[in-house]
Amino acid sequence: MVQVGTGQVLSIPSVEATHFGRYLCKAQNLFWEISSPEILMEEEAESSDPTLNLSVELSYSGRLTLGISVNLTCCGAANPAAENYTWYRSTGANGSSMVQVGTGQVLSIPSVEATHFGRYLCKAQNLFWEISSPEILMEEEAESSANPAAENYTWYRSTGAMGAPWFKLEQDRCCLYPLWRRPTLDDTSARPRISFGRSALLRY
Repeated sequence: MVQVGTGQVLSIPSVEATHFGRYLCKAQNLFWEISSPEILMEEEAESSDPTLNLSVELSYSGRLTLGISVNLTCCGAANPAAENYTWYRSTGANGSSMVQVGTGQVLSIPSVEATHFGRYLCKAQNLFWEISSPEILMEEEAESSANPAAENYTWYRSTGAMGAPWFKLEQDRCCLYPLWRRPTLDDTSARPRISFGRSALLRY
């Protein structure tokens, strides 16, 4: 293993070919050390097919819970561009039906209530086509109760054909123990596509 970074967030300002691969992070304090599942960061091929480029990005600050402000953004790259966006949320016991909850490329929820949690999708259209994004689940995040809290996070990237050995990518103290979840990969540019020269964040 080779270390490639420390801290709860690993920032890559400009993606290069050597950055693609599998990543994991380790969290530790004086009493324990645990590793996250691996996440694969790979280049995504650009496509002119609009059905391959429509997605929903969920953005908020802090922990997703009642009372915070949330934005859902419908992201796509098609030619000609989309002219209209419509938002839907699943309803019913099994989420079998969808109800319209907004229009426009960004759906803003100023103060989240219990009724806002659920699965969302957006539909984009112009004179030539109408497509739907995959659904995204918005659910309340439980506050971590681990005690003692994690003190250090360390990031690793694998290399080689089979994803080994590992290279150690830094070290920092944080104040919250991470929930048991896969790390998320955030492309900070507008289009949901990872390629050379773009910035990316790995967050645990």
